[in-house]
This record gives sequence, structure tokens and C-alpha cells, in this order.
Amino acid sequence: MLQRKTLLVFNYCMDLEDPLLSHQVEAVNELSKYFEKVTVITGRVGLHEVSTNVQILSSNWIVGQPIKSGIKFAKLASKFIRRNRNCVVFSHMTEVQSAMLSIPLRILRIPHFLWYAHTYKSIFLTINHYFANGIITSTKGSCPIKSDKVFSVGQAINIDNFGFSQKKKTNINDLVHIGRFDQSKNISEIIEVVKKIATCKNVELTFTQIGSPTTKAAHSYFAHTNQKFAQAIKEGWLKFQPSIRRSGVSKTLENYDAFLHAYNGSLDKSIVEATFVGIPVITTNPEYLAIFGSWSKQSLDSLTLENELEAILNMQMIDITREVENRRIVAIQGHSLNNWALQISKILVRD
Repeated sequence: MLQRKTLLVFNYCMDLEDPLLSHQVEAVNELSKYFEKVTVITGRVGLHEVSTNVQILSSNWIVGQPIKSGIKFAKLASKFIRRNRNCVVFSHMTEVQSAMLSIPLRILRIPHFLWYAHTYKSIFLTINHYFANGIITSTKGSCPIKSDKVFSVGQAINIDNFGFSQKKKTNINDLVHIGRFDQSKNISEIIEVVKKIATCKNVELTFTQIGSPTTKAAHSYFAHTNQKFAQAIKEGWLKFQPSIRRSGVSKTLENYDAFLHAYNGSLDKSIVEATFVGIPVITTNPEYLAIFGSWSKQSLDSLTLENELEAILNMQMIDITREVENRRIVAIQGHSLNNWALQISKILVRD
């Protein structure tokens, strides 16, 4: 095989102001260090700053118009591929676009890899697994397919944006969850646990959910949760706040004592970010627990969010601080942006 010096990236957007996907710009810039030329075919272009060897092409993907947008994307990508047969393709989170071109890329023998870090097994993931050269994910449990075509490389956290907080904490009182307001995040269950522990242990706890609903079902869940806990909101210990830009996540985390989390699917990027900042993460997420361990030291099959929160409240701050520092070391070793890009580049260019 000829050495492939050109990287073709498919992604959703190149926009540093996007509250959810601004990291895709960072990913492109980091990957560009390992290739002579990088071309990005993206659905939308906003504020961005890229390396000199990066070219951006927009398909102007329109939400709600999948067929029309898909045709435009396929035409743009096919035109580039015909002129650049000696490239390698990395599809960053875009399993639909990746599936559309998986067969022609296979026929042309162009290496093709998809980044997928969800536990849901979509038809598009299945197509990609069959035709693409591989699926790249964060951890083994973050992809529903188990095979030798699945590669685990960790999460991609930019250390420069998530420095270790120097603020000294004396107690665990103010809890936060940053992430979209969605039923899969079990936000209602988190609130119930906070309420129960505060009552049983007679401690003052607050909980702030930062993140907005993004789907019709999520808006319905938000309305129901808001109504269910109206009294808690009135009392002031429960707050719901809208989504914030990713650039503001690190500073926001420093205002709280711990990150409370109950999503039980793939390794959630938000809790790894909190670990980098030095905020204690209290979670039932099996992927996080397998890497960083728990506070209660219970086995995964018996561990609950309630006993995790209760365990950390019973600990001395010096012990919590020591554990938080140890977790950050582990995070740096396996979940930094530069390590992520390095591992992916090795996969992309291998024979």
C-alpha cells in the first residue's frame, strides 16, 4: 500500500461556538499534525481556526432534510475522492454519512474508519462495521459491537482547556450535572437521591442541572421533571440552567464541589472533563468506574448512586483530594486529546 499522506474527515460542524460539537475543530487540528494535508467535509461551518494544512468543504447539511442533504454530501465527497484516491477517511461521529460511502470506499480500497462512542447499535453502525476497515471508540463498553475491527483509544479531552482547579474545597455540598436534559441521563433519579441523602443525613445539599433538552421527547421529560420537583425549585436547592458553551465548562465546574452523574451507557465525556478539572465525580457509569474506581468500593453489580454519594460524604477532604489527584493522572494517561489523535493516526495509516 502506498503511504497515505492525505486525510479526509467527515464531521457535523466546524464551529468553535457550537455548545456540543466545538471539539470537532480541536480534533481536526490535532489530527492534522500527522498528515501532510487534511480535508474536512462538514455539514456546517461557523467560527473556526484551523492549521495551515487543513481545507474545509461544507455540504450545508440541513436538519430535517436528510435526503436532499445526503445527496449533496455524497456528491461533494465523491468528487473529492475521485481526485484523491490515495487518502484515508476518518468519519468523526457521522455514522450516516459514513455508511452512505462505505461501499464505494470499500470497492476503491480506500481505508475508512468511523468514530462511534454510543451503546446504541444503529443500522448505520452495522453497515459501517461490515464495509469499513474499523470502528474507533473510547472504551470497549462504549461500542455495542465486539470484534477485532473495533479499536479503543480513550476520550479526547484538551488538557489546555481543562486545567486542574486550584480552589480548595472544605465540604461536599454543591452538586452539579452538565449535559443535555435527557431521560437517558436519569436526571430525575439524581434529584431523588440528593433529596433522600440530604434528609437522611441532615446535610445541606444543592443540585444544579446545566443543559437544555434537544428533542421533542426531551422537552416533554424536562416539563415533567420541572413539575415533579417544583417544590424543590421553590426551596432553592434545585436549579435548572440552560446549556453553556464548551469553552465555559471548566470555569463553571470550579463553582461546584462534585459532579453527580447517572448515565449508564458509554463513557460520558463530561465526567472525564470533570476529572481533569479535579472535581470529584460521583457516578454509576460502568465505563468510568472500570477505569477510575468508585468511592464506596462496592462491586459494580451492587453499586448505586445513593451509596456512592453517601460514601464520599463520609470521607475526609484530604482523602477525597488525594483520590481526585490520582484520577486526574489516569485521565491524562489515557484520555487526553493529543493521546487520542496519536492513537487514531496510528490506526489510520497502518497497513
